Amino acid sequence: AAAAAAAAAAAAAAGGTATADASQQQPKVSSQMTAVMRVMAGMQERTIAEKLADSNRPTWEQYKKDNEDKLNISGLDQKKMEEYRKELDAQRDKILSRGLNHKD
Repeated sequence: AAAAAAAAAAAAAAGGTATADASQQQPKVSSQMTAVMRVMAGMQERTIAEKLADSNRPTWEQYKKDNEDKLNISGLDQKKMEEYRKELDAQRDKILSRGLNHKD
């Protein structure tokens, strides 16, 4: 029964139809299960449109909420980043001031 359900889900994911009863009662499938069914059916990676339409894809607001500690840097980390950026800018300016015809 599980194999039949997987085959019906794979057929539905492929754009085909299984039976009318199976398509009406098909449960919501996770993105991981969809990927497994695509591999089993010999299908390629999802298209960009399919990835954007994924119901399991978090919104930007949800992503910001979940990763707030990673996205919000302040204090010492902010100062370190600014110092590093100044160092990179100085290095870039030094290299660009030499001109274009140098190998070293």
